[in-house]
Amino acid sequence: MNHQVLRQILVETTGELFAAYGVSTDVVGAAAMDNQTLCGVLGFTGDAICGSVVIAASPEAVAASNPIEGAPATQWLSELTNQIVGRFKNSLVRRGVDIWISIPVVLNATRLVPVVQPAVEPIYMHVGGARFTIWLEVEGDVTLNPPIDNGMLSEGEALLF
Repeated sequence: MNHQVLRQILVETTGELFAAYGVSTDVVGAAAMDNQTLCGVLGFTGDAICGSVVIAASPEAVAASNPIEGAPATQWLSELTNQIVGRFKNSLVRRGVDIWISIPVVLNATRLVPVVQPAVEPIYMHVGGARFTIWLEVEGDVTLNPPIDNGMLSEGEALLF
């Protein structure tokens, strides 16, 4: 399994999510973790892989996409974490890999420093001009097929019965 391919999928799906909320994103080089006091964590598991996505963000990065004025940042980060990992999951499903996700956990602290596997490089982003960092930890091995149109609904579409 190529961890770099999974990271790229995560970057692309995260960018697509923020674009849907009208917020620009840029991947940047190593950045200071100052002011990233909010953290969202969501685990996933499948037959051949398991792992987690850890997000550290400044309140400004979270607020940039929040469609509900005055809503608590922690609630919106919980939903963002769920949507980011949900889009990552859908992208993997289109490539022949099924995973199941848990529920997000959100932390609010004065300083967050995740302890992750030594080989895991964070993905540093600017979201709406503010700081946003993502770690992707994966254990296991899968083969990623080219993406196919398997009839899945796209993110944001609804199916009503």
